[in-house]
Amino acid sequence: MSKFQVGDRVLVLDDEFGGVVASAKAEQITIITDDDIEIEYNESELILDQRFKVDRVVVKEEVPIKKEKSDRFLVKNLKKYLPLRWIYTYIN
Repeated sequence: MSKFQVGDRVLVLDDEFGGVVASAKAEQITIITDDDIEIEYNESELILDQRFKVDRVVVKEEVPIKKEKSDRFLVKNLKKYLPLRWIYTYIN
């Protein structure tokens, strides 16, 4: 009996990639990498990836996004420095 099941996320020892177990027969494990390449490994060459194991998800209220300074503030300050016709062009 293999310690990996189909669908488990695994990492390859001595390499910088992993994948999902596609099949597990005795000690031969076939994985599909993140690049959709199918590779066969010995069971001892793989470890279970538990970095992304999620037991449950808690949904909280959304925090409203703080608005930046409004166009009104911008127009008020532009009046000091630009001719009025440029300001109306900016608004429209």
